[in-house]
Amino acid sequence: MISPREIINEAAIRVNLCPRKQALDGGKLESGFKLLQGIIAKYNNDNLLAWTQDYVRVPNGQFIHIHDEEVTVEDPSMVDVPLKDCAKINAVYVESDSKLLHGKLEYVAPADFDRYGSNARVYTVTQKAESEWVIEIKPYVARMYNYKLKIHYNRGLQFDLDDELYIPDNYVELLIVAVAHKLALQYPRLDDAQMTRLENEVRVLVDNVRTPKAADRIIQRDDYFTYGHTMTQAELESGSWL
Repeated sequence: MISPREIINEAAIRVNLCPRKQALDGGKLESGFKLLQGIIAKYNNDNLLAWTQDYVRVPNGQFIHIHDEEVTVEDPSMVDVPLKDCAKINAVYVESDSKLLHGKLEYVAPADFDRYGSNARVYTVTQKAESEWVIEIKPYVARMYNYKLKIHYNRGLQFDLDDELYIPDNYVELLIVAVAHKLALQYPRLDDAQMTRLENEVRVLVDNVRTPKAADRIIQRDDYFTYGHTMTQAELESGSWL
């Protein structure tokens, strides 16, 4: 548990902007806070912040309207999904009520969505405003009435300077070093060699949080829409289920 103020102060100390026992002046503190907000937003969009990733199950439908809980939206043609702080849609699955059968829909860009037929298992996403999204799927999948949609998304992080952030230790160090690097660029105090070491440290810490996610492969059955499918010995041996 750590506050944004503590992250910024530690970052400033590491790049010689203030002594450890002295408070950072207001202008630099405000700059550091804006830099931290931008860093967290970027890392969240890049799927680097594992603790912001979540999912929600919603009724099946051709159009899914996701919006902030404080906004009232009434559109009978859409499935209405009030969802707090949705920052990014990552994936959409079609899942049976029993949760035993599921299939991943493939994302296509909005401009390409009409190229696919009504039976295609694809989806597209259009962001209408901050924390407001419309997901569209094809009619065939939308008519699978015994299925729900499972939507994976990233939660946005809203915080003030003295809020407590409950984040893993390796992410704390990443945020401190990333803010330090940005502050060092804005308020030069380091020589070229020190800047190079700082840039390399940011790169290593980003790789450290990215690599476990990339290497984490869930062992599971393949995506099937057909009832009664069982895994054959050939499928097991071929690794097609990974």
